[in-house]
Amino acid sequence: MKHRLELGAASTILRAAQQETAAKLRGAEGREALLETKRQIDLALRCLALCQTYQIHPDAAIDVLPWPSTAYGEFALFDLDESGVPTSERSLHVDGRELTCGAGDLLVRVGHVFNLPHK
Repeated sequence: MKHRLELGAASTILRAAQQETAAKLRGAEGREALLETKRQIDLALRCLALCQTYQIHPDAAIDVLPWPSTAYGEFALFDLDESGVPTSERSLHVDGRELTCGAGDLLVRVGHVFNLPHK
């Protein structure tokens, strides 16, 4: 099992850069470049938070779903037992709605489910 992914040091560095950039924005010329820097730092912080929340390590296996055989179809997900037989005729539901996947959706195999957050 992999160690729990903690990105506190990286987040601290990025938050400091975020605050520094915001301070520069308050009275600086060349605001467009600073705004773009701030946007990228904000995005990086959100990416780090997502990876930490779902324990997505840099070596996680990621697959992009192809187009379904019927051009505009979707993929349904089912719970399977240990022999690969669906445990129900009903597809997987999350938060009361059916979970389906379409072309271009990502499947992330983290390989260490015991570190995932419980809902």
